[in-house]
Amino acid sequence: MLYSLSLNVIVDTIHALAAMEMLRVGEEAKALLSPLLDTERRGPLRLMIKNAFTEIVLALMAFVDDASLDSEIASGSPGHQEADDDSDMLLQLSLRIPPKVNSTFHGLFRRKIELAVVYRVLETYALTASSLPEGCSAAKSSSLALAEAFGQKVLTACADLLSLLTPSFTPFIRPTD
Repeated sequence: MLYSLSLNVIVDTIHALAAMEMLRVGEEAKALLSPLLDTERRGPLRLMIKNAFTEIVLALMAFVDDASLDSEIASGSPGHQEADDDSDMLLQLSLRIPPKVNSTFHGLFRRKIELAVVYRVLETYALTASSLPEGCSAAKSSSLALAEAFGQKVLTACADLLSLLTPSFTPFIRPTD
């Protein structure tokens, strides 16, 4: 089954989750998360999304038939990412889905893959922010806590996807004579 993920939808989800997280956390974490909402940093965010998508694809590799980052090809450079580029890009992933899966669940699969990518971006961002200079121990601690929380969400999302993709076999038991 081919799943197409919109880069703009993922950006919107990152913005929404970062904004919701800012309502819940202290001032240090708010200061760390606010740059994610800055439209001037859209280019680096798009690159982080593509990298996170790649990591999720590799985590699901046993079930992947094909994957692509829009029009990028392996033998060519993807080029520079403009910060103000609002054009959408499709991240595509073709998975081998067990026959037992009802077709109505494919939208849920796609959404779970998107969330795994989103959580991976947020985890990477928080880990990067944790490398602050000495003297910012409260912010560093807050950043590491956020990274750990988002890291757990990545692991859970990937485990859920792998569980859904792994076919369940019912053993055949021969009747006794």
